[in-house]
Amino acid sequence: MENTVETEIIAAVKMSLRISTSAFDTELAELIDACMLDLKMKGVQKIDDSEKLTRQAIKLFCRANFANGDTKERELYADRYEKLAAAMSLCSFYDKADENGT
Repeated sequence: MENTVETEIIAAVKMSLRISTSAFDTELAELIDACMLDLKMKGVQKIDDSEKLTRQAIKLFCRANFANGDTKERELYADRYEKLAAAMSLCSFYDKADENGT
């Protein structure tokens, strides 16, 4: 987690989840990676976690998949993520990766 971008996105996800402890940083990093892979599988080729819609998709994915007891809330966030990911996959802005593969 030395990378500043990783630190920034983890901080943003923690704020979204209302978490202040670093005890879940490894799990959150894995969820962030899973989200990026999921976006790629859905056809989103340009994935830049500093870009606002990508960051929002990551936060929605994490809110849907980070354990909490409210199933309806998790389903709501999963639905929002799926809709945003689908829209991103159709947008020409996200259909070509840059030379770094992101």
